[in-house]
Amino acid sequence: MDWDTIELNWERYRKLAQDKWHKIPDAVLEDIAGKRERLVAAVERAYDLSLEQAERDVNRWSEEARRVGDALAERFARSRSQAAAEFRSAAGATSARVAEGRRRLADLRDQAGARGELAIDRTREQVRAHPAATIALAVGIGMLLGQLLTRRR
Repeated sequence: MDWDTIELNWERYRKLAQDKWHKIPDAVLEDIAGKRERLVAAVERAYDLSLEQAERDVNRWSEEARRVGDALAERFARSRSQAAAEFRSAAGATSARVAEGRRRLADLRDQAGARGELAIDRTREQVRAHPAATIALAVGIGMLLGQLLTRRR
């Protein structure tokens, strides 16, 4: 594995290093900052190994880390793809619901307009058919409102 990848993504690989070499304190792993030489030296000290053995361990770990990293990247890509598909599906369903809601709202607006026009037409017919009763009703409502408004004062 290209060590630059580990160094650039040390925060991600540090957890894998911590799992492999649990005797190395977290603060030391943080200070290593992805530097291969520092990791080899820390493994050498923590596990009392020769420099060659520590280098072999770090090399094996880097290969294992690459496989784990590739598997995690693949899993992440699948999850991201799946989430995007679910998001598109939800967005499509939401768009369909919004369109249906708009259609229903337009229908209700049209129905309300038609009912309002019908009520106005019927009221006009009643006023034309019974003008005296309409005037008497208007006077009665006016007097009632006058009484109600004067009581509040």
